[in-house]
Amino acid sequence: MRRVILIVLVGVGVVAGVRLAGRSTSTVAAPTPTCPVTSCVWNAVGAPQPGKVAQFDSVLALSPTDVWIGGMAGAGQIGPTPIPEGTVAFAPNYAVLEHWNGQRYQLAQIPPMQGSIGGLAGTTTASLWAVVANTDQSFPAKVLHWDGHQWADSPLPLRAGVVLTGIAARGSDAWAVGTVKHPRGPLILRFHGSHWRIQAIPKLAVANPELSAIVSPTVSDAWAFGDWHQLVQDGHEGMLLLHWNGTHWSRQPPPTVSPDRTFLISSAVAINPRDIWAVGTQGHRGHDDALPLALHWNGHT
Repeated sequence: MRRVILIVLVGVGVVAGVRLAGRSTSTVAAPTPTCPVTSCVWNAVGAPQPGKVAQFDSVLALSPTDVWIGGMAGAGQIGPTPIPEGTVAFAPNYAVLEHWNGQRYQLAQIPPMQGSIGGLAGTTTASLWAVVANTDQSFPAKVLHWDGHQWADSPLPLRAGVVLTGIAARGSDAWAVGTVKHPRGPLILRFHGSHWRIQAIPKLAVANPELSAIVSPTVSDAWAFGDWHQLVQDGHEGMLLLHWNGTHWSRQPPPTVSPDRTFLISSAVAINPRDIWAVGTQGHRGHDDALPLALHWNGHT
């Protein structure tokens, strides 16, 4: 695990649903900027270090006085409380959540579990969601729910060999995406009412499809992003794009610049159905070159 300094940046104009690291998506109303783009200044706000080795992977801002940040920490201690030897905290990493109330951070009480809070989502203070990333599959995929008072494990209808990487929420609905490793394929979960259900998705005639991010600007509109790739030297790869219209998921054509260029999406945010942003990398097929990528959906293109 790499050693990093825990710092949160606070801008003059609040940017909602921005990730610091890892994969995360959020759907939050964007406030009107309070300063020109050329003169906005970001301030470093030191956060309490929850362990000897730690990093933040996701952030969700509901207001300037209600911000959640999630990530992971290694062996050591949570705040002033030492972690007893033999607990899950002494695994390679364990999930941590902290809350900013406008003046200070406070470590949130969550069920002890391995992994990192790789995504946060929600639009009200009474219902928030967090996905626990488990990329090495050495521990189960998890989703946590905040009911306005406490964080609790939200049971999933999953077996072993599943990796969750993205989460989105709108009203009482929530979505989570990831990948089933054996046999390899994309996974979409929906929380609608009282429990999670695996969603039917179209059959994809591509090699090794995976999903990495999801946004849901309305309960009848959601986009899932991912990629596919051939597990061979200089194999083909490409962007995977799925859309939910309120009744079913369908595969959508990804944007194209040239036949030899590929898009890989790692994070996305939806302001509304006609204002969706996705970021990742682009490169040439069969090459190791990588350039930054930003895509925008205006409701039509």
